[in-house]
Amino acid sequence: MQTQLEKLDARQQEIIRSHLTFVLNYNKNVNLTGITTYEDGLLRHVEDSLAALCEVNKAPEGLLADLGSGAGFPGIPLAIATARKTVLIEVIAKKAEALELFIKKEGLEKDIQVVSKRSEDYARENPSSFSVVTARAVGELSTLVELAAPLLANGGVLICYKGQLSANELYRGRTAAALCGLAETDHYSFQLFNTNSVRSFVIYKRVSEPSISLPRRSGIAKRRPLA
Repeated sequence: MQTQLEKLDARQQEIIRSHLTFVLNYNKNVNLTGITTYEDGLLRHVEDSLAALCEVNKAPEGLLADLGSGAGFPGIPLAIATARKTVLIEVIAKKAEALELFIKKEGLEKDIQVVSKRSEDYARENPSSFSVVTARAVGELSTLVELAAPLLANGGVLICYKGQLSANELYRGRTAAALCGLAETDHYSFQLFNTNSVRSFVIYKRVSEPSISLPRRSGIAKRRPLA
């Protein structure tokens, strides 16, 4: 069975592999990830990122934003695989600097932008600008829908990467989504390629204007979630 990476063309594979190698080398001096081997990174970073490729491809045409991009997963693999112009939002300066170094190294500045700001602050400057937003290992669903909602255009899609999900987190996500003008359209779990890791996706769509004023002050979504 082919991996998601192996389904891409040679140039796409080359850049994505180069990104993983860059992260692992950079990680020796600056902590970007707890994963330290190339083989583990291919599965738990690259394949995990690309697992949402079909969901991103189903989203309306337009810009992609990756919240809390960290070392660039899933944002960079998805940007390369889909050719969507992408904004990586990463507030931690040392991580944002690493992202910028890789993007410049590969000459990707026209296609991928790094923003070292809180997503709330960026949303105030760029409201309703994105067709798809991704969030991986960033926070609870109730927080993610609030952070993504002011960034999404009408009809835009939020794709949340999660581990095993509780019914309570799903319920709170739906409750917060309703306040933010989003609706859950799908959620499902699967076993990550060639591992025992169970992963989940929760998909939301921007369907209306929020019934509350968004974004709230920076940091409030995590400290005082809507649900």
